[in-house]
Amino acid sequence: MTKMDKVEKNSSVPNPELLVVPDRLVKPHRLIRKTQIELKARTYLDKGLIPVRNTSCPHIHVSPKLLSRALRVMDTLFKYFEELGGKVEVDEEYGRYSTYVYCSDEQVQISMIEGTKMQKREGERLYGDRCEFVPTGKLIFRIDNIYGSGLRAKWSDGSRGFIEDQMVSVVDGIFKAAEAVKKQRLEREKWHRELEEKQEQKRREAEKVLLDNQAIERLEKAASDWEMSQRIRRFLEVLEQHVELNEEDKASFGEWCNWAREHADRIDPLLNFTITRAIG
Repeated sequence: MTKMDKVEKNSSVPNPELLVVPDRLVKPHRLIRKTQIELKARTYLDKGLIPVRNTSCPHIHVSPKLLSRALRVMDTLFKYFEELGGKVEVDEEYGRYSTYVYCSDEQVQISMIEGTKMQKREGERLYGDRCEFVPTGKLIFRIDNIYGSGLRAKWSDGSRGFIEDQMVSVVDGIFKAAEAVKKQRLEREKWHRELEEKQEQKRREAEKVLLDNQAIERLEKAASDWEMSQRIRRFLEVLEQHVELNEEDKASFGEWCNWAREHADRIDPLLNFTITRAIG
């Protein structure tokens, strides 16, 4: 049985022949080549796995034993999507790097890891941990940004075969994930639009209340000024009828009355009325 014979049949995934994982890495994708160089140079292991934190390489977190397989699987996927017109990028956000397949312009976050298990440390240990985490020897491919969608998000070595035998299913999962991501994005955009519309409606309502309050203040002030101008004029009329002045004070009194009437005219909104001033 050839490798092509192992590719799943009756699949809607285009060009499944491109998903045959080779036995060795040939002309690796630029990101895979970079990862190969960087991870092979690392000597420190974390729970038996090569650490990938704070690296701009694709997220491949496996033991040295499975590194070659993981690189070949991811290399096949990267080349496949770029052959179909997509792209693969490692993007940084808040100091953390994530690997994305851009499928139909949607970001599908992916990673390749190796599981770990706890086992008892060999030999007698009087102090320290008696157990340790060790690699399981099984590759796990994950889609990391579709939790809660109900879609399959993990493929691993197991009863269905190795990851290499499930590539069509993996790609089909990525296509479905892209649709889910698009749906989630459209729902978020709709939610943000509705939120912005509600905020804009509240802003307009608050602005209307403010303008109404300002108009009320202008109206009440105009009414108060008109009432005061009338009171001043009536007061002057009564004052002129009842006040008794000698000849020396009449001139000064007349000037004061003229000044008071001018003040009444100045504050009288009926004499200075414009619709622009009234409505602001």
